[in-house]
Amino acid sequence: MTLHTEALRTMSQVLTRLSSRENRAWRGVLSVGAMTGLAMGSWAFGNQDPAPEGLRGILPNTVPSRLSSDVLDELGTNWAKWSENTTAAVEKFFQLEGDIAAQKAALDELKARLAIIDKSLADPSYRTIFGPLSTLKGSLSRTIEFSDAILESLALDPVKVRLETITFKKAESVKALEALQAALDKIPGGKAWLPFVRGEELAKAMAGSDEAATTVAAKATIERLDGVAKIENDAQKAFLSRPEFVALKSALEGYVAAINAPVDEASKEKIRTVIAQLAAAARNAEDDPTSANAAALRAAIKTVKETVPGGGVALLAVVQKNFLNYNLRLVASETFLSKLMSDARTESGGVRDFVLGANVGGYQTTSTVVGINLKPSPNSVRFDLTLNGTVQSNTTGVTSEATVNTYGYHTFYATKDVNFDGEKFTTAPALISVRPNNTTTGISTRYSGSLLFGNYADRVAAGEVASRRPQAEAIAAQRVRERVLPRFNQEADVAMKDAGAKLENELFAGLKKVKLFPDAKVYQTSETDLKLSTRLMTAEEIGGNIPPANFLTATTGATILLHESLLNNSIDRMGFAGKTFTEEEFRKEIKTFLSTALGREIVLKDRPRAEGEMPSKNSFVFAKEDPIRFKAASGGLTLTLRTGFKSDDREDIPVSEITVPLNFTVAGPEITVTRGTIAVADVEGDLGIATKGVIRKKIQDALPDRTVESKFKIDGPKKTVFANVTKLAVVDGWVIVDVQ
Repeated sequence: MTLHTEALRTMSQVLTRLSSRENRAWRGVLSVGAMTGLAMGSWAFGNQDPAPEGLRGILPNTVPSRLSSDVLDELGTNWAKWSENTTAAVEKFFQLEGDIAAQKAALDELKARLAIIDKSLADPSYRTIFGPLSTLKGSLSRTIEFSDAILESLALDPVKVRLETITFKKAESVKALEALQAALDKIPGGKAWLPFVRGEELAKAMAGSDEAATTVAAKATIERLDGVAKIENDAQKAFLSRPEFVALKSALEGYVAAINAPVDEASKEKIRTVIAQLAAAARNAEDDPTSANAAALRAAIKTVKETVPGGGVALLAVVQKNFLNYNLRLVASETFLSKLMSDARTESGGVRDFVLGANVGGYQTTSTVVGINLKPSPNSVRFDLTLNGTVQSNTTGVTSEATVNTYGYHTFYATKDVNFDGEKFTTAPALISVRPNNTTTGISTRYSGSLLFGNYADRVAAGEVASRRPQAEAIAAQRVRERVLPRFNQEADVAMKDAGAKLENELFAGLKKVKLFPDAKVYQTSETDLKLSTRLMTAEEIGGNIPPANFLTATTGATILLHESLLNNSIDRMGFAGKTFTEEEFRKEIKTFLSTALGREIVLKDRPRAEGEMPSKNSFVFAKEDPIRFKAASGGLTLTLRTGFKSDDREDIPVSEITVPLNFTVAGPEITVTRGTIAVADVEGDLGIATKGVIRKKIQDALPDRTVESKFKIDGPKKTVFANVTKLAVVDGWVIVDVQ
């Protein structure tokens, strides 16, 4: 008997038993229900969900929020048809129907859509919609890259890849050990640290063919290096955290993971499972940047390394690019930096010299302007400190035969190569070029004025002066070099040394103290701009993605890009979780934290209060996890508070999740921050409508719409300059600030 007929028989029996009058009215309904059930049963049992294949069963079958129709609507009416077709293509792809070939065809359609976005982003006429286009590009790129990496990983032969990976990772480990040994050889007493990592035993095991013995030796070294974080001596911890030790640990972990990679038939299903976990964790971390979602993504990454053939290289490359990347970017143009670094001086003084047999006296004025000229460097800040100058002089040279008046106008250009590696400045000796120019303004001899010999004597003297002009100008150039070059070298060396000490003792020390010092950073310069990329992230946190290229530019000013992960990781270090603060205490806590971090007193303006309004005594009772979170998407910044409220005059309010959209507008000298509609969601029980209304009112009072100046000051080496925020945008997880 089939399930279909059994269902029909059972339903008939039920209908027969419903003989009472009050139930007769239901017979028709149940009859229809029975037929509907049969129809649905036929669909359910006759067409079961297709078996997992390719991306199906791995990717979530829902559309990411940053690819939703709401985001596409931001493109405007001119893009309505394209947006409609793109929505259809995205929805079709995430249905994950058909075999792998069909899935690849649907993926190719997304790639075609991405190509159109790239073409539009290269066209300045679409500048007004670069924001939503860049958000779409980011999410679409991540979807495509993840999908390609998943399909690539599933196509690998586990047995073949395991053997290849073991060989490669072993060679990598040997190379890392040799690099560590070479580095320690250059350090006095450095070799004494080799036993700490069991260097001799490891080298011996790696040189042999016993896989088990090599694995034991590798694990022993990893265990030693894992213990570095627990060392209390800061100097020892810093020494053992050198790149060579870190590289050895990473290489050995890769080797052990390759050894442990499963290769049986059951492993194929396990591989699909862990890849699906990674895909889900990545989606969750993007949609909701909580610490729990970050931890889940980190755990999924670890499992992929241990399970997927080859350590999941293709998948981890996508994750590294989109979730573990730098989360602060800065681009500063040479023009902007020159304004910050420039220094103009004018100095006057007397001249006393002996030149070509003449006693020379007079006065001179030297004018100089300091600037910078950026130079290409892939891993440091490199520039020439430049000195443009003129020396103007009026002198009189006297010999026994003649007196010569001269006006000098000498120009010079000096350069000093400076390199900053992220920690200290190094300089090279300065170079200078001088262009001397002397003009004779008067000549007299002891015969001047004589009717017989005066004119002749003056002509002879003028000829002598003209013949000696090249020699005199060469001497003038040498005098400029002797006066300018030593002083330029000395002052520049002192300035760079002081700048390095100030960075280390004030900024870096403060950032380290509050744990805001980046775990990774890179500096780069081209001929036109400086780029700084840093990452604030621990092993339990996540970082940024690839920033939108159209916003990573600075023609004459500077652009700062802050990823939401930087904001959230920074907030976590402030230690608000599980604590209770009044509004005033909360502001004081932030002020203290920022003052410590930046090494100087920070002043926070008080919130504007209505006339007669007293400071609130209400307290925030922050949740133990993720009390404050930021999400940067859809053109605005969303603030999420997980907090309760404590008051002296009413019952305490338990923790709820409060979402506050914040929008920014820059207009001339003002930045306006506008609060959107506040949403309150239950966390610890049902609060009720009235209580949620009270919460909304509290947040409205604490976070009113406000306007602040777009102008701010920047302290340069020699002066303070004023700059203005000219644009504020929120794009694909980034808060982007343009400064002029």
